[in-house]
Amino acid sequence: MKLRKFLLMTGLLLFSTACNIPRSKGEVSPTTRFQPEINAKAVSTTVAATMIPKHSATPTLPEYPTVTPSVQPTLPTNPTTSKVETPVGEPMVLLKTGQPLTITQITMIDLTSGWGIGQQSDDVDHVVRTADGGQTWKDVSPPQYFDPSIESRWVVQTAFLGSEHAWVIYAPLYGFPPQGTSVWRTMDGGENWEASPTLPLNGMEGFFCPGFFAYSDKLHGWLLVHVDAGMNHDYSDIFATEDGGLSWQRITDPRSDDIDSLMSLPIVGLDFADEDWGWATKSTRGVMPGAFLVQTLDGGMTWENIFLPSPDDLNWEHEIFDCTTQSPAFPAESTGYLLVNCRDMNDHVSNYFYATDDKGKTWRYTLMSGDVSQLVFWDSARGFALGSDVLHTEDGGKTWVKIKKMKWEGQFSFVDEQNGWAVARDNGQVALVRTTDGGKTWDLLKPLVGE
Repeated sequence: MKLRKFLLMTGLLLFSTACNIPRSKGEVSPTTRFQPEINAKAVSTTVAATMIPKHSATPTLPEYPTVTPSVQPTLPTNPTTSKVETPVGEPMVLLKTGQPLTITQITMIDLTSGWGIGQQSDDVDHVVRTADGGQTWKDVSPPQYFDPSIESRWVVQTAFLGSEHAWVIYAPLYGFPPQGTSVWRTMDGGENWEASPTLPLNGMEGFFCPGFFAYSDKLHGWLLVHVDAGMNHDYSDIFATEDGGLSWQRITDPRSDDIDSLMSLPIVGLDFADEDWGWATKSTRGVMPGAFLVQTLDGGMTWENIFLPSPDDLNWEHEIFDCTTQSPAFPAESTGYLLVNCRDMNDHVSNYFYATDDKGKTWRYTLMSGDVSQLVFWDSARGFALGSDVLHTEDGGKTWVKIKKMKWEGQFSFVDEQNGWAVARDNGQVALVRTTDGGKTWDLLKPLVGE
């Protein structure tokens, strides 16, 4: 009972301030760096595979101000609820060429080209491109304006699809953007940007915190924005586009019908396999049994809980654990993979790989012998599980081989089974590193802003 009360209070505190902390764990000054392990000997072990009852209903949705429901059967091609606003404030100043920068997020497309988020001493998130494997970067940020009257750092959420297409939204860490906010899109690698009409809001938002982009193709995309919190609920709006981000329509909000499954407990991730099937991953914060996610089969209009089968070694039918589902991957039609991390009362963390081949009707799972938080798959068989450990599978996650144990954690981007990059973090320090041997060894990069 003491553990449950503590986790409940801690979860409420952390979630209520989630939009007032940096986006990435361990963000530090661009001048702070560390030297990763280089060419350490790989350690290999093999983990054998092992293989739903639903729990009681999620907490009751507390009273929320009444607004006009925004769910539409189809998205309008020319929404009239928003408009393009005149920029307010001061324009973004581009990064200084020839100077070092800190890469805080990376998405590589191939061996040489990729996208990133970079910072220098101004502590502003810049959208950057590389054409030489991460050595030098070009600032291709959209012409965003920052209102100096808003005394808050502005942060960015991004989606990158191939070498040409990207979507970006900026918002202050505290409060609301002036006159609403727009989504920027580029279709030529950041050479030119176009702002959407401002996102249609209902005026009842407690705050405005862009959480996640998801794209199934160049036309269909989703943006989840946290707009309020309380009573173990994550009140969120979901906006959708069918024209590649030229326009956005709010399709779900806290007053939509049968939406409590999406709003209950924190949403920690969003991804779509196609224009209909998608997952929002969840953290239980130790206030309900088991681990779960919510699923949509109609493009985000409606959502339902999917409670995962309990591992034999946890018995989460009768005990409370702090469990999080995260990093969904959709390697094949009707096939979905994700990670589950559970923490017990002794602060011990267990990591599991869960897989479904029928859109969540049945599941298999594997206990992982490593600390992992990110999945990367090229097909339904071959993939990595990544964190402070690097694990590799060639049989769809039934067995895993540990490639490397590292002294740091990272955000990873692999373009094939040998070549990958990571934004590595350790004790408040950050560095950009690269592997060319599947994660066995990592080399330090020192990124500069190019001409």
